[in-house]
Amino acid sequence: MIVKNCVLITSVVSCLLLSIHSEVQAQSIDSYEDYKLYCSRGAFDYGLQSPDCSQYKDTYENRPQEELKQQDTRQEENTHSQTNNNNSEAKTKNIRGYVGGSLGAFFPTNDLDLLNLDDDSEIDEDIEEEDINESDFELDLDTGFGGSLFLGAMFNNNVGTDLEFILFGGGTEIDDLNYSEWGIFFNPRFIQPLSKQNNVAVFLSPGLGLSKGKLSTEISDELAEELGVEQGLELSVADDISFTLQVKLGLTFKLADKYEGFTQVRYVHPIGDYTIDTISPEVGLLVNF
Repeated sequence: MIVKNCVLITSVVSCLLLSIHSEVQAQSIDSYEDYKLYCSRGAFDYGLQSPDCSQYKDTYENRPQEELKQQDTRQEENTHSQTNNNNSEAKTKNIRGYVGGSLGAFFPTNDLDLLNLDDDSEIDEDIEEEDINESDFELDLDTGFGGSLFLGAMFNNNVGTDLEFILFGGGTEIDDLNYSEWGIFFNPRFIQPLSKQNNVAVFLSPGLGLSKGKLSTEISDELAEELGVEQGLELSVADDISFTLQVKLGLTFKLADKYEGFTQVRYVHPIGDYTIDTISPEVGLLVNF
C-alpha cells in the first residue's frame, strides 16, 4: 500500500514538473527581466532555459555592466549633490547676524583750530600782518559723551562686518558754545576667541566712513530780542562733512545664549579742516540672531 502511494505521488509531481517545464519553454522573452530569469545559469542547470536565449544574447548580454555604470553614475551624482547641499547648508548656518550698541565718554585729543574753520577766511593774512599769536585762536574742547548703534553679520567665528552710526558731543571753554559730531562707518570685524567655549574673545575693527561735525550756540533771549530774531535760534559754524577713519579694539564676553557684553576703546580721526580726533572708552551690548 505504501509503495502504491509513493508511486502515485511521484507520478503527480512528475506531471507538475513537465507542465511547468512546458509552460516555461513556451514563455517568450519580452524584457530584460525575462532574459535574466529564463537564460540564467540556474535555468540552464534545471532545464528551464528558454530556447530564445541565443536570439536575445546580443541585445541583453552587456546590460548588467551598463546598469552598474549607470548606478555608479547616479550614486556619484547623488553624493556630489548631497555634498554640495551639505556645504551650502553649513555655510548658511555659519553666517549669523548681530545688532548692538555702545555708550562712552569721548576725549578730544586736540584743540580746535579756529583759523581753519573757513577756507575763504582772511584771518590768516591778518595774523601774518599783525604778528598775532595763532595759539590764541585754538579752542579747548571738553570731554564729550555719546554712543553708537550697529548692525552686521559674522561669516564664521573669526570674520564679520557691520554698518555703524555714532553720535557724540560736548562743551567748550566758551560758555554756550558746544561741539557735536556724527558719523556712519563700514567696519570689518576680526575676532580671536580666547577660550574653547568662545566665552571670551578679543576683537579688532578698523572702519572707514563719513562724519559731520559742527560748533553751535544758542542765541540768548536778550540778544534774540535785540536782533529781532526768533528766540532759541541756534547758530552753527564749521559744519563740514569729512572722510573719517576709525579703529576699535575690545573684548567680548558671553552673557547668555545670544547676548554678549563688550568693552572697547575707539579712536576716530576725521580728514579735513574741521577735525576733532577723539579717543573713547565704551561699554556695550551685542545680540546675535
